Amino acid sequence: MDTSARLLYFEDHPIYKTEKPFRASTSPGSPTTSNLRWKLGDEELICDARGQDSSFSLDNNGFCYVISPTEFRKWEDRQSVISIYLEEMKELLKREVEGADVIRIFDWKIRQRSIENTTPSDLPNPSQYDSAELFQPAQHVHCGS
Repeated sequence: MDTSARLLYFEDHPIYKTEKPFRASTSPGSPTTSNLRWKLGDEELICDARGQDSSFSLDNNGFCYVISPTEFRKWEDRQSVISIYLEEMKELLKREVEGADVIRIFDWKIRQRSIENTTPSDLPNPSQYDSAELFQPAQHVHCGS
């Protein structure tokens, strides 16, 4: 089902002529320092791509849809994510991306909606998480991390 929404975009602010955009946090739950500026865009139509999966290709659109179910369920176990799920994703990419012989995953995050101010001590095994993994789902238009 298609819908419309106003999306949050990174603003091309004059401050970036003299400063690089940045966001820094020293540890999970600590205040974040940032000079990022955001703006709410005009209303846009967001189209439901289900049923049109084959219309998109990596070469033409920069993305593609692949149906690849996983039985992986141990999201809270960092080592299992690395040794099982990420290896599964590497094999998927080798199969689907023509010419991709070597895949290196250098940055990954588990995003999960949770109550505000979640800290590592609120998680099942705090020692296995680092600040890069304590992210809510993205609230703005972005590419990558």
